[in-house]
Amino acid sequence: MEFCDWLTRKRLELSARKGRRVTQAEVAKAAGINRSYLSFLETGVNPSTKRAVEVSRELVLRLAAALEVNEDDALYAAGFGERLSDEERELLRRFRKLSPEQDEAFRRMLETIVPRPRGSQASDLETERCLAETV
Repeated sequence: MEFCDWLTRKRLELSARKGRRVTQAEVAKAAGINRSYLSFLETGVNPSTKRAVEVSRELVLRLAAALEVNEDDALYAAGFGERLSDEERELLRRFRKLSPEQDEAFRRMLETIVPRPRGSQASDLETERCLAETV
């Protein structure tokens, strides 16, 4: 499913949950964009340029909040990262709450269970970046 179709469907689902029609203007205002841009996003094309409308990760997150949907699902629909299961989301949520000491202990334990491949130069910063991209 294209992001434009997903976006329209989620706005209609929000209407159903609220028991009233949720307009493009309402969603656009909540996301901090103008209504015409949201319209372009829902059609997938800018009519003046006839080109596909590009979305940033930040905008997808704002749209997810405006539509009251899971950020991971929104990012996946927009082509950012892979979809996480509920269990993976819960693990990530719990990981983010660790104290610095717990974080260090967890990383040491994980390294003994699943060591990095030989020759891997992956740093903790790179690991953090990868985690941030999937959420």
